[in-house]
Amino acid sequence: MLERVPPICECRRDPFFCLAGSVFLPLRERDINHLPSPYIIFMKRICLLVVVVILVGSTDELMALDEIDIYLGGYAQGSMPSDSDSDVQAHGRSVQQSTIGGGLGGGIKIGLFHDITHRIIGIELEYGGNAGDLRFQQIGSIEKSTADLIVLHSMVNLIVRYPHETIRPYVGVGAGSSSGFLIHANVEGRKNKNVESALAFGHQYFAGLQVNIMEKIYIFGELKYVSANYHWKQLSLDYRSQSVVGGVGFLF
Repeated sequence: MLERVPPICECRRDPFFCLAGSVFLPLRERDINHLPSPYIIFMKRICLLVVVVILVGSTDELMALDEIDIYLGGYAQGSMPSDSDSDVQAHGRSVQQSTIGGGLGGGIKIGLFHDITHRIIGIELEYGGNAGDLRFQQIGSIEKSTADLIVLHSMVNLIVRYPHETIRPYVGVGAGSSSGFLIHANVEGRKNKNVESALAFGHQYFAGLQVNIMEKIYIFGELKYVSANYHWKQLSLDYRSQSVVGGVGFLF
């Protein structure tokens, strides 16, 4: 008999999971319980950012908002990972003919610039990720190993910008946690072929341009570099990716 899966609303165990379940009410409970773990984590962290936005919005009467810039933005991105045989190791050995494929993704960010810094230096919370794939051949094997790859990043960014009223170029650096998920991994010597996650330290560098098109609405674009080193069972990946980002946001 299969082991019973705990219900999603056991908030004492995981309140964010319960919150995510309430957002996806049209789904049946058993459907949510069987969603792949990357999507569960995505729901949790998006819900957490929503809570942060609500808390920030609720402080409008307590803060002098004429002394602070707050924004919320969402974006889509395309990733272009760098790859070489030294970036991938299987069973502690380098591989050959490795390819790290890029893919589409997206994310959400909330930022704050205070008048103390003349609205030049700011702090930003960002959560995003993208899909991809991994292909390589182990030394001594004639079979090609393949896996789908999903990367999710939670970053705290430090940003420096030019505080023009309409056009605002900026640069930034960020650091935080990065999760790499192997899905449907067909790798010789590995028993787990479904989903396996790896948590690592991640960092990023980026440069972008924000253009205010309305009083409260802006669009933005970025070029971004992200790096993290994932370790799964009998497999590791030095992930380095360039991304092209485009999005729209709201100024509070």
